[in-house]
Amino acid sequence: MQEPTKQERWPACLQAQAESGQTMHAWCAFNGVTDVTVHYWRKRLVTTGARGAIHHAA
Repeated sequence: MQEPTKQERWPACLQAQAESGQTMHAWCAFNGVTDVTVHYWRKRLVTTGARGAIHHAA
C-alpha cells in the first residue's frame, strides 16, 4: 500500500492545526513544518477545491 500523497495528506494537517487551539507558528514548530509550507498548502488546496482545506483557526 502506498503512502498518501502530500495533496491527500495536507487537508487533514490543516484541519488539525485549526482544531489544535495553537497559533499557526506554534503548531508549525511542534510539527516541524514552516509557516510558509502551511500557507502554500492552504492556498493550493483552496484553489484546487480540495475538501477540508478551508478550515482556518479563529
